[in-house]
Amino acid sequence: MASTPHQRLAERCGTVSFLAPEVIKQDYAHECDVWGVGVMAYLLLTGRYPFRDEEGQQQTAKEVWRAVLYEEPDFETDPWPRISGEAKDLVSSLLVKDPSGRISAREALSHPWLAAEGERDAGGLLEDEPALEESLVCRLQRFGLYSKLKQALLQKAVVHMNLLERQDEEVKSVTSFLDSLDYSKSGTVRVDDLVWMLSSGGYDLETEEWTQICEQIDADSHDTLRVRDLAPMLVDWPKVQGKDTWRAWVEDMFSSISKTCDVITLDRLAELVCEPDLDGACSLEMVDEIARVLGSGGDKAGRIDLEEFANLLEARDSELLSYYDSRVETYYGGGDAAGVED
Repeated sequence: MASTPHQRLAERCGTVSFLAPEVIKQDYAHECDVWGVGVMAYLLLTGRYPFRDEEGQQQTAKEVWRAVLYEEPDFETDPWPRISGEAKDLVSSLLVKDPSGRISAREALSHPWLAAEGERDAGGLLEDEPALEESLVCRLQRFGLYSKLKQALLQKAVVHMNLLERQDEEVKSVTSFLDSLDYSKSGTVRVDDLVWMLSSGGYDLETEEWTQICEQIDADSHDTLRVRDLAPMLVDWPKVQGKDTWRAWVEDMFSSISKTCDVITLDRLAELVCEPDLDGACSLEMVDEIARVLGSGGDKAGRIDLEEFANLLEARDSELLSYYDSRVETYYGGGDAAGVED
């Protein structure tokens, strides 16, 4: 609805979750647009709306409007501790309930967070990701959500790409963590010891969640695991895939698997990802996944080319660690709150 700068409007219009307090009260002007920008910024940075009903959902307009009028947005829980102070300051300035005290559009555009360069990524998260230990549960849970085929391919990618030998900060953090697990220098770790370490490491998880993570780590119910087999679960794949060298690594891996052909056949893919136990048979879940992927190529059914192979490995936007709850206790390792930046 168009209006002049000083015109007051009374008709409620717009999307429920984006309505400013003054719009709900039916007495508003152009300041309400700045509020809407604040709601969108909050949503983009956290993946949730700033104002919801008492149960944290968005059920009816009345419940959401009550929260808009009487509640304050949450700037304390994850991922806010890992978002820059400047981003938090801008969003909170946009979501001031009194329109006369709300930052203007011009002031927002000149805000230090928008003016600064090179201090954050596109999402406003600090360039320094939390230490691996602080995002350990996030990484394990994320890997568990991958399809069985993608998990197997990433397992192979670590070897094919010589990933753990590369001098890269992300990779070095993983290898350093794995070395700390291998305190006996045997190359293996007892599953019970690993579970004990995780369960006593300051993570706030329900029993069922621990069970799921343990089943993921030890899917074959072995007493011991090769420490390096944990690497694919811990690597931050979106970060690794964001490097300029990623495409070359994928092409090299594809060439190695396809035996220099321009496609990978069903038999070759099954041979690659199926473990030799149980007479070389894949699990039914793996067989179904391979059949689905290779059976959807039309004239090329039964084989995949380089682009399709790259797509199987590709990390999605929804896989960023910021979308997962770290489940770290308020104070990690007895020090300051995890990930908090002043």
